[in-house]
Amino acid sequence: MAWVDFPVASITYDGPGGEPTLFRSSKKTQRGACPKCGGSICAIDDGSDMICMTMASLDDSRGLVPESHSYKGNAPKWLKMK
Repeated sequence: MAWVDFPVASITYDGPGGEPTLFRSSKKTQRGACPKCGGSICAIDDGSDMICMTMASLDDSRGLVPESHSYKGNAPKWLKMK
């Protein structure tokens, strides 16, 4: 799954499900899921002003190119990491 970070204040939820349902996934992180279908939408670390959104949940992710991969050995060949 591809993720991208944004300032929390810049995000609006305008889909039919509205704001995600948040649940604690670890001591420092909450995850957000669509209240209608349960699909993953976001992750928010406690005290952070940034939100990590799944790229699939965005209206338009064109122009967003991943810059890292959690499992570098399994990254697609086209991904040029810094």
